[in-house]
Amino acid sequence: MIIIKFRALDKDTKEWLYFVIDNVYKLPDDIENDNTIGIGSPIYQHLIKEERIDFDSWTQYTGLLDKNGVEIYEGDIVSYTIVKRILFNKKHKESRTGKVSITHNGGARISGRAIRRHGKIEVIGNVMENKDLLNNDTKG
Repeated sequence: MIIIKFRALDKDTKEWLYFVIDNVYKLPDDIENDNTIGIGSPIYQHLIKEERIDFDSWTQYTGLLDKNGVEIYEGDIVSYTIVKRILFNKKHKESRTGKVSITHNGGARISGRAIRRHGKIEVIGNVMENKDLLNNDTKG
């Protein structure tokens, strides 16, 4: 079952709130995050009424997990290694960081490249809290 999930910052607590498209308070058993709120639930309606959801931080879950099992959301900053083939089939590895985005057809990309081409990916932050991480590309 595909679960459509989102997250956004709580304006008051500055902590992430997690949402799923569901109008019931009790969430499906396969959702492990106790902080997940059903869109349409009384809790969601209360957050809207109190204007606590920072919609500028609203991002969608890609449906993918990083190498540590962490959910990857749009706007996450990830580290990854690419392998380049150079002369005589020698391989050269480069470590990079990039921002995750979701394409119009639902695919996920890192800095413009299809996410499936990057191999082992690790979430190291997000653009709302750690923009400085995007400037720390390392090669080697």
